[in-house]
This record gives sequence, C-alpha cells and structure tokens, in this order.
Amino acid sequence: MAIFLSRGSTSTGTALHHASWRGQPEVIHLLCAARACVRVVDERGRTALHAAAGEGEGAACVALLSHGAQCEAECVLEATPLLEAVEQGHAACAAALLQHGARADELDLLSLAALRALVGPDGQAAVNSAPAVGSPDEHAMLAGLPLEFAEQATRMAPVLRRLLVANAPPSQASARAVLRASGLPLDDQTAAWRDLARPSSELLMRAPALDAAACAALRAATDEACVIEGGAASEDSVDGLREYQLNLTSSQLGAIVGASALRELTVELPARFLTVSAAPGAPPPAPLRPYQIFARRYSATTRPWLSRLLTVASTLYSLRRKRP
Repeated sequence: MAIFLSRGSTSTGTALHHASWRGQPEVIHLLCAARACVRVVDERGRTALHAAAGEGEGAACVALLSHGAQCEAECVLEATPLLEAVEQGHAACAAALLQHGARADELDLLSLAALRALVGPDGQAAVNSAPAVGSPDEHAMLAGLPLEFAEQATRMAPVLRRLLVANAPPSQASARAVLRASGLPLDDQTAAWRDLARPSSELLMRAPALDAAACAALRAATDEACVIEGGAASEDSVDGLREYQLNLTSSQLGAIVGASALRELTVELPARFLTVSAAPGAPPPAPLRPYQIFARRYSATTRPWLSRLLTVASTLYSLRRKRP
C-alpha cells in the first residue's frame, strides 16, 4: 500500500511517512498490518524510518524497526536514518537505531563526535544528559555572542552550528551533511551533489585580487564606518540581524584599495569567470558588471556568520537562470 500525501508545499510521502514524522506508532502498526511497505521512499529517497529519525520520533522509529525497516537505507544524498538522527540532534532515535544494528563506522569525524555526544561512546542512550544545543565548545561560543546571534545559532541544524559557531574544522564534516542541512531546494541539492564528483578545477576559479595592504585598508574603512560596540549597525534585509556593513561605489572602493585592485575585482576577475564558465560553442556572453559592492565585518561580537547564505545564493541563482 502506498498512499501519497502532501507535507506542506515541498515534499510528499506515503501515509506511512506521514505517520512516522508525526510520531504515531499506533498508526504505523495499523498501516504495516495492512501491508504498508516500510521500504517505499519519497521524492528525496527517504524511507519512513528516515522521516521518523529526522523528526526525533523515537517511538515511531522503534515501531518501524519492528516491522523490518532497514537501518542502512540511503536517501538521494546518501544519508541513513542514523545520520538523519545525528544531524538533527535526536538522541533517542540515534540510540534506538544503534540498538537495532545501525552502523556508525562510516560516519565522518564530525558526525561521529556528535553521535558520541548524544548517546555516549558505548552506544547506550544518554537522553536526559544530552546537551540541548551541542558540545561544550558550542556552549562556550554561544556564551560570547550577542543575544540575537546566539538565539539564531540554537535554531541552526547541528552540523551547521558546529561548523559556523563552534569553528569545527571543515574537513571533519562531509559535504553531503552540509547540503542536507542547507535548506536548499531538492533540485539544487542534488545538482550540487553531482557536481562534487567533478574535479575541483572545473568548479573553482582561484584568483588573488587583494594584497595584505588593500585588505587592511578595506578592513579599517569598514571598522570606521560601523559602530562595533555600540550596536548602531543596520539590520540585514534577509534575516533581520545587525549587519555591520559598509556599502561602496566603485570610486569609493578604488579610493580604498587602489585603481589596480579595483580593476582586478570589477573587470579582470569577471572576464576570467565568463571565459571559464562559457559553454563550448556558445556566443560570447555579455560583460558582467558589479551590481552591489559592500564590505561586511565578521567577528564574534559583530557578524559571526550569514546563516542563510546558501539559501540566498540559491535564490539569486534561480532568478538569474529565469532571466530572458
């Protein structure tokens, strides 16, 4: 049996998925008794066990496991139900999955550390003592942040919080974990996942544009323009947090970093980008021109991160693709 239901506007799943993420074990038992298949996947390749684990519904996980749900099933972005539980910080679900044979030996270092923080190194549940936000390092970092930044940090997916707030080394997190936590539309996630298999030379263009002196001058200008301690910075239009941003015209930027650096940033670098990204045989693209120029200060007491950067970038990319 596979009755598909809508969950909001962005995902679909079977009745079993619906009962799983809602945490309704009694409905799960009824559906399985009526031959609902625990292996059916939604458009993201997620089974009902993925749905329950990702929402922190431990009783639903146990019910699905009792009907033969597969602990090692992988979704489109190769996450198992255990990874779903770990990445969302759900200790009870992670413990239940481990007790039913879920494997943790292929987790990246950051996910493994998060798992141990949730359930202990011996795999036994420590639900009552599991930290609400994350590791002690995360708590220490949160304690030093302005209140509005700390509040936003608690709403982040755990993997993003560990990377952005606790400064965990990026090498400890898998790219697929960051993609799953990004909030990007499924098409963009899967496209990015496919791109990860391509050589970095085809995806990245590295071109130094500012020397140390120019960087120092730009930083000084930003500090002078923004009130760092007084809290008088303007609010960001995306997430409403203080932004500590210096908006610049081309001439103002040139006065700060020099004419040579200005040309490199606004003329030479865009031209090289168009050359690298042009499709074979395509007509020459129109020149790129700066749309907006600004410098933003990032520090523990000003702007520690831009948490919706991926979502904003995805939106801008989608708008660019829709242009005539």
